[in-house]
Amino acid sequence: SFVNVVAVVQHRTHQGPVYPFSALECILGSAYPIHECVVDCSMAGTSTRSRYLIAVQERPGTTNPRLSRLLPGPSRGIEVVVMRMSPRGAVVDFGGKVHLSSARKAVRCLLKELDQRMETRELGTPFLFPPRLCSE
Repeated sequence: SFVNVVAVVQHRTHQGPVYPFSALECILGSAYPIHECVVDCSMAGTSTRSRYLIAVQERPGTTNPRLSRLLPGPSRGIEVVVMRMSPRGAVVDFGGKVHLSSARKAVRCLLKELDQRMETRELGTPFLFPPRLCSE
């Protein structure tokens, strides 16, 4: 399911000071590393482009059937958070079904790239997460 969350919350430590704790860790937790990618995506039927920040966290030993419905392929044990970005880089509201459709397209683009990188990766080599992609 899609959650429309735009927040940075304060995290208090037992020592007292307040530190910013990013929204991604609040949503996904901090047990596993979170990887981020910015995906620029064309809007269906227009010349407008939308930009999404997509965060991915591996969850070893699990599968995410929603991702398989979005893009059939290998079993993916990952969780995904998608946030729409303004032209200036701030996180903004999704703003309707057209952006939701575009966000799904952006996630499919990232999943295709990740699948391809995993197929061509040599065993034992580190996996390099793409920092930025462009989807047509």
